[in-house]
Amino acid sequence: MTLTSQYSELRILHFIFKELRCGIRPNIVMQLFLIFSKQVNIIFPIIFFIICLFLVTLPFYVSPWEVGIGLGLIISGIPVYLIFIYWKDKPLWLIRTSGKLSNILAYLVQPAY
Repeated sequence: MTLTSQYSELRILHFIFKELRCGIRPNIVMQLFLIFSKQVNIIFPIIFFIICLFLVTLPFYVSPWEVGIGLGLIISGIPVYLIFIYWKDKPLWLIRTSGKLSNILAYLVQPAY
């Protein structure tokens, strides 16, 4: 596998999950708000929903392997969320370890603030 094909696969994954996260939900909520508050014609949100559905489901057909990898990455974040965020009564050793790991990763990555 060449670097170019890996980059194109990464772009496909980024597009799919960016659309799921940022593109479709807020737009659908805004469309519903406009329908119920200002009496916008119902055909525009229906057309918009069909186009969004096409944009999200087409990659499942075209490149199912990349979509499966992306879904696996998203699902692998669920246990991390449950352990480090949702769980409120964590043991002290886990709190200390996650703090140290966070500091080490922040030092290695050097985020810009």
